[in-house]
Amino acid sequence: MVNSGNDYYKKLDPDFRLRERYLAEDRRLESRYRRKAAEICKHITPHLDLERATILDLGCGRGTYGRLLVGEKGRVVGVDLNLIELDIAGNASDSRFSYLAGNGCFLPFKASLFDLILCRHTLEHLSDPERFLREARRVLKPDGAVYLSTPNRFSFLLPNGKDGRKWLRKKFLGTDEGVYQMYTLRELRALVMATGFRSPLPLPIPGFPESLRGCFFQVVRPTLKVLLKPDPSKGG
Repeated sequence: MVNSGNDYYKKLDPDFRLRERYLAEDRRLESRYRRKAAEICKHITPHLDLERATILDLGCGRGTYGRLLVGEKGRVVGVDLNLIELDIAGNASDSRFSYLAGNGCFLPFKASLFDLILCRHTLEHLSDPERFLREARRVLKPDGAVYLSTPNRFSFLLPNGKDGRKWLRKKFLGTDEGVYQMYTLRELRALVMATGFRSPLPLPIPGFPESLRGCFFQVVRPTLKVLLKPDPSKGG
């Protein structure tokens, strides 16, 4: 668990402005977090028993989704680079939750440890997504799953597609705003299959019948949301 206290706040954020901004955002978006967590839960429960799951939340931030998804007998390990957010997560959680400052490309865990890995809007911010996914594959149980979401490359065309526009500026203007790659559904499929997973399962689009899971709208949806399962033929 990240140590609580104010020592590093004073160094990183002397006026506590970031901390207060994060907490205010959590209060403002609480209903949205719960709605999104319920959607994720609906996708995952046919594949895993969340009541007892050991969850790895990669890029966990303040740990909101891990806390909302874990069952009474489960536990969550969160990994992130933002110390202020990790401290908020630790203060909002009990002993079933632990949070580590670290890089998802170098995970300090033994193989085949986790039932579920959450990777929400993290892949686009990584400089080495292949290594990140191979590490996720290594620490995932053979019957486990990864919930992965990342903006669609086409999202730059949408009013809320700010990450897509950051990616375009990096690609054509050389700016660095923290978004290093964007994927089409086909490119994402190729990436995950090259890093030890089966072909990804596109998750249903809210408001559309599940029978349209693989329809054209999956290709152009703003956020690609898929479930990954390990490919046993490719080892750990």
